[in-house]
Amino acid sequence: MVKESVVIVQRSRPAGGLTAVLWCLALACSESAPTPTILPPPPPPPPVLPAVATVRVVADSLRLSAGTRTAARAFALDTRANEVVGRTPRWSVDNATVLAVSPDGLVTAIAPGTARVMASIDGVTGEETIQVYVPFVATVSVRLDSVRVVAGSRVQALARAFDNTGKEIPGHTVQWAVAGNPSVASITAGGLITTLAKGSATIEATVDSVTGSATIEVIAISVGPVAAVTVALDSANAKVGSTVRGTALAVDAIGDVIVGRPVEWAIVGSPAVATVSAQGVVTAVAAGSIHVSATIEGVSGLALLSVLDPPPNEAAILPELPRVRLTTTYVPATGRSTLVRAGDNLQAALNGAQRGDEIVLEAGAVFRGNFLLPKITGSAANGWVIVRSSQLAALPEGQRATSANASQMPRIETPNSAAALATALGASGWRLAGLEVTVDASFSGQQFGLVLLGDGSGAQRTAADVAADIVLDRMYIHGAPGTQLKRCVALNSARSAVVDSYLVECHGRGFDAQAILGWNGPGPYKIENNTLSGSGENVMFGGADPSISGLVPSDIEIRRNYFYTPQSWRGAWSKKNLLELKSATRLLIEANVFDGSWVDGQTGYALVLKSENQSGQCTWCRTSDVTIRGNFIRNVGAAFSLAGREGSSPNPVADLMTRVLIQNNVIDRVNVAPFLGDARFFLVQNDVRDVTIRNNTMTSTSSLNSFLYLGRASSARRFAFERNITVDGRYGLFGDALGEGTIALTALSERVSILGNAVIGAGRDHYPGGIAFVPDLTTARAIPGTGADDTVALLLSSGIVVP
Repeated sequence: MVKESVVIVQRSRPAGGLTAVLWCLALACSESAPTPTILPPPPPPPPVLPAVATVRVVADSLRLSAGTRTAARAFALDTRANEVVGRTPRWSVDNATVLAVSPDGLVTAIAPGTARVMASIDGVTGEETIQVYVPFVATVSVRLDSVRVVAGSRVQALARAFDNTGKEIPGHTVQWAVAGNPSVASITAGGLITTLAKGSATIEATVDSVTGSATIEVIAISVGPVAAVTVALDSANAKVGSTVRGTALAVDAIGDVIVGRPVEWAIVGSPAVATVSAQGVVTAVAAGSIHVSATIEGVSGLALLSVLDPPPNEAAILPELPRVRLTTTYVPATGRSTLVRAGDNLQAALNGAQRGDEIVLEAGAVFRGNFLLPKITGSAANGWVIVRSSQLAALPEGQRATSANASQMPRIETPNSAAALATALGASGWRLAGLEVTVDASFSGQQFGLVLLGDGSGAQRTAADVAADIVLDRMYIHGAPGTQLKRCVALNSARSAVVDSYLVECHGRGFDAQAILGWNGPGPYKIENNTLSGSGENVMFGGADPSISGLVPSDIEIRRNYFYTPQSWRGAWSKKNLLELKSATRLLIEANVFDGSWVDGQTGYALVLKSENQSGQCTWCRTSDVTIRGNFIRNVGAAFSLAGREGSSPNPVADLMTRVLIQNNVIDRVNVAPFLGDARFFLVQNDVRDVTIRNNTMTSTSSLNSFLYLGRASSARRFAFERNITVDGRYGLFGDALGEGTIALTALSERVSILGNAVIGAGRDHYPGGIAFVPDLTTARAIPGTGADDTVALLLSSGIVVP
């Protein structure tokens, strides 16, 4: 059947005729009828674009020394102060002899004077005034990562030069020296101290004839009897259900430190108040006070712990700590010992090993190829297979191996893009100790991973396929300076650890590279006492969809590591951040030093945490229960980015990120050149749940955007920002599309606690009562219970900086 349609036809007759409008059925009109003209609908009116009323220009620094740079950003606002997006500013300066500005807003200081940097958007211009000066050094401060260390240790010294206004002068040349007692310590041109003998020494840094100093105390390791034991807790207070960690220090009669002696932990008082594990982890059970006791060879020390009931108005649910913590103490082999020399068949030795055996590789020997750790029979009760250096005794357990130990190690090197060491499906019970693993220097292609624990591909689809019980101990794993190396270690196994190791030169350009990355292994994991240098992310969990349904990397302990990105990598390798979580649960990130991040592939944050279903298949992916405490964060463009999910991804996640505690961290040198970035301590967005940020100390000598930036509502639900010390930044507490001060808190929903914070800066109107403005850091630190406990943070992170 042909469908009939009705059209309107206008027919024109000759002069003198009539014009008629005829209605006809399309199929009924005669062939002689004129062709109908169907008039198209009129075009829609053009969209009404919001008009730009004002332009705000924000520079990261308003006072520059000649030759330095800062970033400027322009924000277009409508008449209601809402941001108008999608407009590109035109940049200019009013005095080109003082300042220059690039098309993307990078401002360069040329010569002393004052000039305005201006941005024009749709004919509306905003400006900011910048002063350029010639700095001279007035004072020099010296900071040591540890001020009391054991002889034979290495400590990094950092010098900062300031002009007469108190502004830091970057890029200075430092002359280091040891004064007073040079037999106690030596120091390199880069400020790396090697302690030599017991005593104290003065470390001096001289910049432009101005000298600053700090004192280091060197203590000796004793083999004598224990005379005293000191117990320290990472907090003197604990809420019911939380945990604190105890550390015990034994000394002899003359104060020399004793290490390696067994510790017996106990609770002195009611066991109903708290319990303590064999490792010194105290669990708070009920309100009350008890003493935590540590006994070493019959000598005891005590520390007082107060257990508090959580207040009924606790704003956020606190995270759960890892349920499993791995023990990685070295246990010597009890079975066969096979010596493998240069030229011997290493793979044959690996294939022939049984649990309890050891394979001893000759130090200095080179084994070139792609080696596989096979699946062997038995269980942990039958022992492990140890693959070790013949000179492992020269690498003390608990002391981090470095490149300086390469001569005491055998070297395993891959000649191609495949792994130097990998595991077979289901392999378990392997401990690798004192080995160098690298890529052949002549290989010029992209290397995809040096050590692969577990399988990240679709071949590993069940729990039975997962490699397990694997420890990398005192390892030196690295690329070459020019190698495109995707990652040093892939952690897709179960019950695995990386301890006392040195993972460096893990870098690439145009792709993410990591020192450690895990996505297809269940955990638990222990990453402790390592140097970790990765260009994209130093450590990351998630980032690829796991092949095992329901798998989320879990029970992860990351302690006492140096997350380090050398300045020399700027512009050479692609940088994103220092640690990123996309799918992981129950993590303890404690007593680490995070050092070196800047604007490149991302905007310079040190830690980026969120839930993300990377490629769309992991609908169960989530990040939850993250505890970050007692860390030092420095030399970064911004500190923390927290998001419920990746805002640009449409892929569903199991849960928005939830239960994050950030406590007792020290954050310094944020957005200080050349470590430039978003210039924020905290960015919180995309409906993250149950976030507690408390007792942190956050300072910087550079211009900051804000100390707390909240995304559009709801940026977070159940949020606490309590008892922190922070510098204010240009916009302080700021809400996207909301403004500064109390109004920003409307981006938060459900329970919110802004309590007892000390903000260093001039007082401002319209701020919540939980924020008190103070003139300086000394005043802030004098407020009881505010900021990080520097003593605990120093104790926890002492001696971990090994570049």
